[in-house]
Amino acid sequence: MSSQLNVLVYNGAGVGLSSFTASMRTLRQFLGHRYAVMAVDANTLRTQPWESKTALVVIPGGRDKPYAEALHGEANRRIRQWVQGGGRYLGLCAGGYYGSARCVFEPNTAIKVNGQRDLAFFDGTCLGTAYPGYDYNSEDGACAAEVTVDQAAFGLPLESWRGDPERLRIYYNGGGYFVDADSLDNTTVLVRYAPDVTNPLDRAQSVSGAAAVVVCRVGKGTAVLSGLHPEYAWDYLVPSCYTRAHNRHLIEHLKAHDLHRRRLLGALLAHMRLDVDASAMADDVAGGIPKRSPVFLVPARASGVAAAASTMYALNAAADTHRVLSDGADDIHIAAATAHGPHRAPLDRLQAMQPAAEASERGSALLVMCTADTVPERLETPRFDMGLALQHMLAARAHTAGSWLMYADVAESTQTFLEKNLKLQALLPNGTVNVASVQVAGRGRGGNAWISPPGCLQFTMLLRHPRMEQAPVVMLQYLFSLAAVNAIRSLPGYADLPLRLKWPNDIYAQTDSGEYVKIGGLLVTSSFKANEFTLLFGFGLSVANALPTTSINNLISQLNHRNGTQLPALSVEQTLALITAKFEELYRQFLLRGFAPLLPAYYRYWIHGDQVVTLASRGHESARVVGLCSKDGLLMVRSLLNPTAVYGLEPDGNSFDMMQGLITRKTT
Repeated sequence: MSSQLNVLVYNGAGVGLSSFTASMRTLRQFLGHRYAVMAVDANTLRTQPWESKTALVVIPGGRDKPYAEALHGEANRRIRQWVQGGGRYLGLCAGGYYGSARCVFEPNTAIKVNGQRDLAFFDGTCLGTAYPGYDYNSEDGACAAEVTVDQAAFGLPLESWRGDPERLRIYYNGGGYFVDADSLDNTTVLVRYAPDVTNPLDRAQSVSGAAAVVVCRVGKGTAVLSGLHPEYAWDYLVPSCYTRAHNRHLIEHLKAHDLHRRRLLGALLAHMRLDVDASAMADDVAGGIPKRSPVFLVPARASGVAAAASTMYALNAAADTHRVLSDGADDIHIAAATAHGPHRAPLDRLQAMQPAAEASERGSALLVMCTADTVPERLETPRFDMGLALQHMLAARAHTAGSWLMYADVAESTQTFLEKNLKLQALLPNGTVNVASVQVAGRGRGGNAWISPPGCLQFTMLLRHPRMEQAPVVMLQYLFSLAAVNAIRSLPGYADLPLRLKWPNDIYAQTDSGEYVKIGGLLVTSSFKANEFTLLFGFGLSVANALPTTSINNLISQLNHRNGTQLPALSVEQTLALITAKFEELYRQFLLRGFAPLLPAYYRYWIHGDQVVTLASRGHESARVVGLCSKDGLLMVRSLLNPTAVYGLEPDGNSFDMMQGLITRKTT
């Protein structure tokens, strides 16, 4: 199984904010079911061991010249060498200029750029702008460019296009065209501009058949360079920015062609042999990212009617006269579910709120408060059975962890929703878990993104933890990770499941070949007030999804095959209950005795016993892992050069460290 799980989107000097945001948004829509789409800077590309885990490097729109300055030398050398060895590069607008041997931009103007470029995937000149009028400080140069797609050149089955027209409109703003692309042996033109393109060296000269998107074969790898912005969806754009005669109908044109744009982008990614989510190209997808769903809130392990009533009363009392809670990032509209047709009115109300929410910089969310007899039915939440989850929660016999259950089918991020809406967070009971089936802006450690295909358990748990010397807050990340693995492996018959812990807080599975692959991870954020920590544990675990690596249920199936057993698969609802209950069990021990008594259990599952690592910040000195410090959570390693020297290391926040044996930050 391929370990190329990362899509790296450059976000350094010169990157345009709107281009970067559109790239992240769209790539997560098309590839997020299979890959982790994450931002990286020049230092990461220059110094970190990213190559073996990466499927695609993307340079989005912005300014080519700062790219050349920031990536010059080692970063460019490594990107090109990686592509030659079989990697994939996608350059969008400025990234297309940058991937060419020469960039020539607005040569007869004050903003001219003319220079050689190191990557040189396209062995020629990218010359721009294709259309005049570009302005760095406005959208005046933007248009819905008419282009012609050479569908046969993609090498995909004709049914992939589903009757799409070869002529369509794509967002354009400042891109170039690839000069004489048809004459280069390693280059194929996939998309051409309409004949209205003019030569920037002489605007009186039109250019027929100008190459707008090309694919270049570079050694064993592939580079797709685009002068267009196929990553821009119409619903991403602000109408007031497009008032010129040539672009005042831009959004209208792009909306009409959005389905074909998405199929074109899917074809570009598929041409690079990437696994594309077919749902991103479905006929019924409006715009791009799915809209947020209502958030249902129900007592799960609350102690009786009084506790439930108290929480509901507090939420209602904190809302304004319009039943809106709005001191955070969102206007949270509070509604109560009713026993007869419980969610028709709230859902209608959400639809009525949506236009106002889109016109505002603030978000809008609907919080539907439920009781035991108004929990949504499975038809209303088809990807998560709330009734089943409540049954498992009660059967697991915990109290605080998972005391209340929040669920949304689609959320931006379960973590961000609680983190940015402080009034709501303060009113929620200790132990509340916030679950979502789909996260469109999920978060991971070091700014990474959760991978969230169907079957992945994703939730955030709220915990209020007192400051206690014997129970240091830093150890709670290890406690939660331990609880997740122990909860599953302590089930009767499941002890041999190859679930392991990777420091500091990732869950790995060991495959039959001995390779370790990531199937889960934890992000913890905290605040401190009145001698108490408020912690948000954001957790994701592949329970029933085979992609991108493997899942709990795949491991169970393999275990059954090896041992001749019939252990049942786990549901996300049951797994949620098991993990939260196990966390509470271990947390009670932790409060009384600290983490030291739990270290043997932690070491039983972790993958770092006697591992040799390289300390990049100490001249690449080699050291052997000896364990965790139970007071401050540092990873203790002993120098191989000087066995009397023991160092305490802290995690560096990147995705390429421990499994490569490289640690870049340290404390002593």
